[in-house]
Amino acid sequence: SRVQFLSKDLILVRILKDFLKEKDPNYFVSKNPYAKKKSEYDGMFRFYDQKQTFAYGLLPSVIKFLEEEDIEYDLQLLDQYKIDVSNLDFSSNFIGEERAYQRDAIKAIIGERNGIIKIPPRGGKTYTLAEAMRLLIEIYAKKGKKEFRGLFVVDTDDLFYQAKRDFSVVLKCDESEIGEIKESAFDVKAITIATIQTLQSILRPKVKKEGIDFRKHLLNSYYESLDFLAADEIQGFITDGRLKCLPQNTYFRIGMSGTPGDTKFEKF
Repeated sequence: SRVQFLSKDLILVRILKDFLKEKDPNYFVSKNPYAKKKSEYDGMFRFYDQKQTFAYGLLPSVIKFLEEEDIEYDLQLLDQYKIDVSNLDFSSNFIGEERAYQRDAIKAIIGERNGIIKIPPRGGKTYTLAEAMRLLIEIYAKKGKKEFRGLFVVDTDDLFYQAKRDFSVVLKCDESEIGEIKESAFDVKAITIATIQTLQSILRPKVKKEGIDFRKHLLNSYYESLDFLAADEIQGFITDGRLKCLPQNTYFRIGMSGTPGDTKFEKF
């Protein structure tokens, strides 16, 4: 999801653009007089595009900046991403009366955008989530939106590899086409699966391994570009405080739970 900033005052636009960029700490500028004066990359991370839009996840930071600088602004929320879930194009594996509970869960994920899906063990939580993301990829493409970006976070290696297999089945793609953030791997794609342990390691403030600060910068930048966050067995993340390692401002924010009982959607 993107937020557009508009103003007739070009100075204000420049001020906001300056706020929405940051210098790459690992970028080295050559002082060789024979070096090219212009380069495709000038060592700056820019968190806005040519249409003057930035990621929805940055909105709280931008509002705080504007208020600290006593800059007046008018925020208009246009819910252009609201999706009609009455006629979703489910894949063949989700057709049939026995799959009605999964279709209801998917409609809740896409329509409500924020909450906890409860599906009993062996009820197909990961398949349900993968189908919701598959539909969103198609919806974003049809509506001409930016490329959909989704993150699924798990807390064990077994669940990580199982999720990659399940997603590849639903998306009908090779497992290599699904991104991963795990141990030394940092390969983000339209859909990425991560372990909470790796996210904690990257964000831990006292780690001094070479390159870790740049990975932290990359992870924070990736968080701000996300549309969709899902976390497996969300109750554990809530009770042990690990939610703080996850992105906080994604447009879709879904927790998955295997707690026995009827499929239920709750806010969190």
